[in-house]
Amino acid sequence: MIDDLDKAIIHALEIDARQSTEKLGAQFGVNPSTIRRRIGKLISNNVLRINAAVNPRYTDDSVWALLQLNATLGSAHRLTAELSRFPCTHFVAVCLGRYDVIAYASFQSTDAMDEFVNVQLAAIEGITNCEVLLLGIPEKYSKSSWPTVPK
Repeated sequence: MIDDLDKAIIHALEIDARQSTEKLGAQFGVNPSTIRRRIGKLISNNVLRINAAVNPRYTDDSVWALLQLNATLGSAHRLTAELSRFPCTHFVAVCLGRYDVIAYASFQSTDAMDEFVNVQLAAIEGITNCEVLLLGIPEKYSKSSWPTVPK
């Protein structure tokens, strides 16, 4: 379970992941070694992953899409595992509601997207429907926090 200091560290790193532990320690009134230990624990417990957020406007992939999929009953979790293996998918999740699975994906062209949907996705057992929404210019792409879910 993460506490308020962990949440504060995560939030600060979302703003600038290059901040030093000395700066963060001073900001939160704790020793920099405490910050290093907390960050290490968050990473090892798979709570935090530090990576670069690339502006999609400047990548080779000029076509971004939201894939909304329906699946046969009981196959959504297997489907998310299969979709996660494709390099073009950047976010995959099981949903409760109108769609069973959603995925964000990027492609170099609409032809590449068409090939992915009509050949690669079509070959996956359990998909009953796929609705594709083409995405426009992204305004926000860096924040990746999720609300804390009570246990």
